[in-house]
Amino acid sequence: MHCRRKSSAGCKREGMIVPRLLTEAEFDACWALPMKDVTGSVENAINIWPYVDAIDPVSICVKTILDVTYVYRDAQARYDHVIVETDQENVVLVIVVDIDKAAVFGHHFLDLNIKYGLSTQH
Repeated sequence: MHCRRKSSAGCKREGMIVPRLLTEAEFDACWALPMKDVTGSVENAINIWPYVDAIDPVSICVKTILDVTYVYRDAQARYDHVIVETDQENVVLVIVVDIDKAAVFGHHFLDLNIKYGLSTQH
């Protein structure tokens, strides 16, 4: 299940996982409105943690990758977007899961502060 962080220490790996950073265009092609919140109701979820563990946090400009906060499904039910929080406010890692293939398609670093002009100051 990709809704709770689990150690991947016991996972059998058949090969090295090479994370795929999606371009903005690739990421935009992976969603269709309206996105549906399926957090807690995802069936046949895959274990995303071996993939997440293969991502160097520094490569996405954070110190720590934390836990899943939400899962959204696109309107065409092609992809799940697994939102993983980081140690920075309004900065998330989005793991895109191809539903038909039951596999991670790639990931995207989403800084909501920049994309939507949010501020971390109160």
